[in-house]
Amino acid sequence: MKMPHPHNLLLYPATRAGVPGLRPTDTKTALSAAALTLFVESQDAYTREHGRRVAAYAERIARQLGLAQADVEAVRCGGLLHDIGKIAFSPNLVCNTQTTLSAAMRAEIRRHPEIGRAILETLHVARPVVECVHYHHERLDGSGYPCGLAADRIPLGAQIISVADCFDALTTDRPYQKGKRPEEALSILETLAGRALSAELIQALCRELPPAAGASAAHLHSGRTGLH
Repeated sequence: MKMPHPHNLLLYPATRAGVPGLRPTDTKTALSAAALTLFVESQDAYTREHGRRVAAYAERIARQLGLAQADVEAVRCGGLLHDIGKIAFSPNLVCNTQTTLSAAMRAEIRRHPEIGRAILETLHVARPVVECVHYHHERLDGSGYPCGLAADRIPLGAQIISVADCFDALTTDRPYQKGKRPEEALSILETLAGRALSAELIQALCRELPPAAGASAAHLHSGRTGLH
């Protein structure tokens, strides 16, 4: 397993991470980065690859918006780690291939953003990345979870990842669902614009797709989707 470089922006110096005296070369920082790698690699294959695709889509949306490089990197890392809380899922949920979930399973799913937040805070991950993970299931109309935030109370990074997450979920084959073509997925996202997802961010994603939206969305992958 390739160790991530401790200068990675996931782990900021003391002035940003709030850890007195912590420098990028500290053993504590390197161990935290190693722990994150282990968490990512311990995810099931779908969740791991989904995280990499979401990171790529989110990064390209952030660049479309003209965000500063540090903010782009935070969004990319947040996309990679957005479902890290799912490592706490029970075997019954991990192995489930049915479209109908029990109330207990739904409740377990809704806990993963909080679990992800707790993991990343323990490892002193930068606050913007933690916010991306914690709030990526919030929705503009307040119908999301875990906090029921609405509109501009949802951090921009989390809103970006919400759009990227939904797009990838719609275009990926699952045991219970055939992946949709990119143009079909965009049409679905547009029905959610202004209500659940940001219309501006959906348009930013659309601009990253080829003119013939039926082409594969794989071109969005920048090659920088790992922790290193």
